[in-house]
This record gives sequence, C-alpha cells and structure tokens, in this order.
Amino acid sequence: MKTIVKSMLPVFGLVSLSSFSEEVQKPNVVLILTDDQGWGDVGANGNPSISTPTLDRLYSESAVMNQFYVCPLSAPTRASILTGRYHLRTGVSSVSGGLENMDPDETTLAELFKGAGYVTGCFGKWHNGAYYPYTPLGQGFDSFLGFCCGHWPTYFDPPLQRNEEMFRAKGYITDIFTDAAIEFIKNNRNNPFFCYVPYNAPHSPFQVPDRYYNKYRNIEAANEKDQKILASVYAMVECVDDNIARLLSHLDTLGIRENTIVIFLTDNGPTHVVRYNGVMRGTKGTVHEGGVRVPCFVNWQGKIPHAIIDGIVAHIDLLPTLMDLCGITEYKTTFPIDGISLKDNILKGKDVAFDRTIFTHRLNRELTPWMGAARTGDLRLSLYPDNKPYLYDLSNDPAEENDIFDHSISVHNELYESYQRWFEIASKGVMLNTNIPVGYPQAPQVRIPTPEGQMNGQLKCYGPPNQNWVCHFQTIADSLAYTIDVVNTGVYEIVLEYNHTGYNPNSKVYALCGDKMLMKAVPEFKSSIIPANNRIDMSEVPEKTWGRLSLGNVNLTKGLHSLTIWSEGIPNNQTMEIKTVCLGLHIFSIE
Repeated sequence: MKTIVKSMLPVFGLVSLSSFSEEVQKPNVVLILTDDQGWGDVGANGNPSISTPTLDRLYSESAVMNQFYVCPLSAPTRASILTGRYHLRTGVSSVSGGLENMDPDETTLAELFKGAGYVTGCFGKWHNGAYYPYTPLGQGFDSFLGFCCGHWPTYFDPPLQRNEEMFRAKGYITDIFTDAAIEFIKNNRNNPFFCYVPYNAPHSPFQVPDRYYNKYRNIEAANEKDQKILASVYAMVECVDDNIARLLSHLDTLGIRENTIVIFLTDNGPTHVVRYNGVMRGTKGTVHEGGVRVPCFVNWQGKIPHAIIDGIVAHIDLLPTLMDLCGITEYKTTFPIDGISLKDNILKGKDVAFDRTIFTHRLNRELTPWMGAARTGDLRLSLYPDNKPYLYDLSNDPAEENDIFDHSISVHNELYESYQRWFEIASKGVMLNTNIPVGYPQAPQVRIPTPEGQMNGQLKCYGPPNQNWVCHFQTIADSLAYTIDVVNTGVYEIVLEYNHTGYNPNSKVYALCGDKMLMKAVPEFKSSIIPANNRIDMSEVPEKTWGRLSLGNVNLTKGLHSLTIWSEGIPNNQTMEIKTVCLGLHIFSIE
C-alpha cells in the first residue's frame, strides 16, 4: 500500500482522518471542470450579460467557496485537482512539450476512489499526458472518452479517443462528453462512482452551434473581433450550462441525486478578450487574482447547506475534502498531499482560517521563482521576471493597483521568504521527461505528434502547440529526433501520417531506429482541409486529411532508443508535411 508522508513545510495542509458513520452509503461524485471560464463567466457572480441558469441555481443550493484558487494555466490546475498536491511537485510545470505530463507514480483521486470500491470515468479534456501511463487509464480511470492534449482543433464531429483508441465522434463536443458521462452514470447507478467531466469549453477555437451564438452575436465589445470572441465564449458557456442541467436531470431521474456530490469549478481565469471578472486584475496566465481565482460550488442535496464560505481555499483541497465527505478515511498516497479537508466548513457553512497561505507559479521559459505568487489574509504577493516582488492589500485595493511592498513591515518580507522556501522545495518535483513510452500492452499503438520531437536543420512547425505539424523536409540535415522508452522488447511498426504535394520518384523518407534504417518512397498525397466552423480566425491549425505510410518493422529491446526521421529528394517547389509518427507494437516479450 502507498503511504502518506506529512509535509515538512508548515504551510502545507495535513490529511483529515475524520469520518462519517459506517452506516452511511458511499456517495457518488460528479466533478465538473470547465476550461478558460473565469470567475465572472457566471451570472450568479454578477455578470449581467451571460445566461447560466443551471450554474446560478447550483450556486444558490451549494457551499460556495468564495475565494477559491487554481493555477494560471490548465494542466497544472488539473494535476493539483487530481493529486491534492502543488503542481510543481507532480512534475507538471506548463501545458505542452512534455511539461504537462504528470508523474505516473502520483496517487490520483481516481486511484483512491477505485481503491475504495468506486467505478471511475473521465469524459473530456485530460491534459496531463498523452502517452500511457500518463493517460487516464494509466492514472486510475476505468474508462475515458475525450482527448489528452491541451488544445483541440475540431468541436463538430471531432476525432476523439475512447480509452486508448481514436475514433470519429458525431455531434458537438460538449454534448458528446455529456452523453458519455450520462451513459457512464446510468451503467453504474447501482455502484458508487466517480465521474470526472473536464469540459474543454469555452477554450478556443471558437466553434459553437448557431442557437447559442446568435443569442450573443450583437453583444457590446470594443471591436468586431472582440465581439465575435465574446459572443462565442458566452455561447459556449451557456451550452455547458445546458449540459450540466442534463447531467443533474439524469441524476434526478435515476433517483441518485441525493446520494451524489456535485462539484463545479474552472481551471483558470478568462482569456482572449477583456470581459466581466468583477474588479479583479489579471487574466489567464497571470498570477494576479483575475488569473487564478475561480468559481467553485460544492453541492450535495440534503447534506450540504447553501453558504458563502470565505477564507482561502484551493484546488489542492479537493482530494482530502472528497475523501472525507465520502467517508474514505483509510486512504494512502505515495507522496505527501498539500491540501486540507474542508468537510467541516462545507457541512457547517463555516469560514476557512484567515491566515492560511496558498502558493502558485507559472513557468516563464526557465524554472525560476519569478512568475509566482503567495496569497494569505488580505495580502497578495506577486513576483514577475523583472526580479521584483509586488505586494497588494486586497482589503482596500481589490484591483491590485497600489504596490505596497517597498513600504512593507516585517511580515511582508516573511511572506516573500515563505514563497522562496516553498518554490525551492516544490520545484524539486519538476523532472522534465521528454522520453516517449512505447510498448505497453494497454496501449499497443502510440501516436506521437511530430512537434514533440527535436527539430533540426530548417524544419518548420506550422501552427500552435498540440495540433500542428512539421514541414520543410529538404535535406538529411532537416530531421526530427525522438527518444523513445521501450518498456517491452518486441517488433514495432513505424507509420507516418503525412502530406506530400507533387509526385517525384526520387522523394524518399527515412527512419533510423535502434540499429535499423528504414526507407520508403513518398507517394503523393494531397491533404484536404476539413471545415472547422470557426466564428473567427485565430490562426488555429485546421484539421486536415492525412495519408498513412508504413516504413516497416524494427526489433527494439527494452530501454531507451533514438528515432530519427528525415527525407531526401523533395524538390524545393514541393512540400512534405508529417503530422504524426505512429509506433505500433506487434509482438512483444516481457523481460
């Protein structure tokens, strides 16, 4: 069994081991997370321009965590929610290039619930690792439907992942995730279940059905571009609101609502366009209040009274709180958790201790203490790359306009030092591992997006991270290099998903892996763009069709191997693009 180790830092929380009566049946848990929805993107928080009747009702029936904090970016928040630990300690420091991969040795909510007899399912955007065992199935979930990276180009009839296999779904992506969650709930209504629904809305690209968009298309904004973005964001939020209503309705219909804890929260502050967010300063990606303070409602009909709970709480508190609410008191984790149980506060409507300190950090190219923050009492300490700390007293300066650090008393310097101590310890958990694991029988085919590799020569990456591709293969110097971690000796097929405009009999592509070099002529394949129904062009990478070219098989032994891809004979007036490198395990032997 895994063991809990108490933190050496006094600011870290301890695990509460109080329990419910053994006679109480284990409650189900539905954990709903949205993407890039700010604190102000909820009508109940005072936004007069958005319609969120379901969330507004949930607000009025829940324990509302009035000062709830997450990370400035998506993947770090998700890691902290799932583990009860500060994201840096889980190995997650950013959102792409392997920096989003959560250490598989971490103990997740799904693993703890599964160990307590729960069925576990995840339906939506994962964003804590795209390769098994970083994927949901490797982190304790029995079933998964969604996508694993941080950005997805297609919301209508999207390609998605079911467990470890890709398929083409039908419908709108938010509806699809809800349908999958409802099916999971129906199938497991007689068993305790943990249903994690991390919606990707209202994250870009801005694709949303007309019936939602048309309602907001004339919304007031600074210019036409902002108007389209704002209309899209509010439309996607209202669509999520309707889908949450569907989830709650099915819990009612199945007669299990009163035995189901429902939690709603979002992963970071708003982005892309200035919009209502109270008086808070900052947006997604910043360590100001507006970038990290989000809505959080905890609902359990008949058990949790409606209350506005003040005091500083955070993503790291969800794991111990849910364990405590569900009466799971014997749980053990591999590493120390940082959160505290809020069970008593939630059940009794009590405020949280005022003097608690919560830390956050955003990676800024290099892993340094800058781009970090500490929040305690009425104070927010923010650190930026100019190597200078800033301090704000939110009791009389909620918009963070007046820096008082230079006029600080000793306690302010102590807050600065406590952040430095926290960062020194927490950042030791960051171990960037860009090696790509292959050969697990649970995931025999591994799909590697080409930008995950090291680009050499004149190669170019088209578009933003996650869903882009690599082009400009001209000479042997223009190569892609990967380090793959083979976990089982076996025979592996290497397949490229590619586009090659203009046939040339001398065009060849090569792969060097292990001690074998593979070569194939490159047939012509002209990709076609799949319409994306974007409301506005944000330089998103379009989805395209891709050809498949098998380069052949290689025998790989257990351990680290380099894989290098290059091409020769592509004329300067022609293009070869590679979208994905696929490694398929055919025959293996466990050593």
